[in-house]
Amino acid sequence: EDEVLVAVVVPHLPTGMTGTYLKFGYHARPSLGLGVALRLDRAPVVGSDGFQELQSASIQEVRVSVGSVGPKAVRAREAEEALQGKNVGDLLGSSTGNGARLLDEVGQLAAREADPMDDMHGSAEYKAHLVQVFLRRGLIKALGLGQG
Repeated sequence: EDEVLVAVVVPHLPTGMTGTYLKFGYHARPSLGLGVALRLDRAPVVGSDGFQELQSASIQEVRVSVGSVGPKAVRAREAEEALQGKNVGDLLGSSTGNGARLLDEVGQLAAREADPMDDMHGSAEYKAHLVQVFLRRGLIKALGLGQG
């Protein structure tokens, strides 16, 4: 009762830590909210050739949260486990299609964990698709490779 908050101290992010939050919706309450936080084994610096330095980094730690599509906000732990330790170059690699397959797989895991449900904002199937698309966009944005 007799306490007053005088300061909030937020520590600096460790080297290699990055993240983003994306939301989708036309109303005050978003139809989807998705957060991605990554810690790479080195700072996510895009090299002079565009990708060289970033592609050799690997994901040391990752957190994925999804909200507004199901009964409650969730941390997508299975999706996190699928991303843990992965090389960024493997995720982004499009020549073999392996990166796209892995991102699709991770998106499906996150969508399943979010437990989407039908409501006035869309069907469960539509929301599951949004989770997959936004997870891919969130990873790309968190890595500094696009607007998401």
